[in-house]
Amino acid sequence: MDFQNEELESKRCNERSEIKFILDKLWSQKKIMEIFLNGKTRKVEKTCNIANLLKELALENKRLAVEVNLEIIPRSQFDTYIFSKGDRVEIVQAIGGG
Repeated sequence: MDFQNEELESKRCNERSEIKFILDKLWSQKKIMEIFLNGKTRKVEKTCNIANLLKELALENKRLAVEVNLEIIPRSQFDTYIFSKGDRVEIVQAIGGG
């Protein structure tokens, strides 16, 4: 009886290892990642650039500044700056008054 239990437990362990391997592989193939936007996590596509993010947020053509990992990104780079997993992004919008 003990041999059968050990064999069954061994099969279960192998199945769990296979499932973990498959899930890890699927996660790594995902086309999304997480960044931190103004202190909150946000899922974006791995190819997301600043211009795309601003469009998603309906902030294109607004007067604003974008900081990534404590570095101000020039507006001229918004189309080409692609985020990396875990980037800390701050968007500050200019508000005029009078």
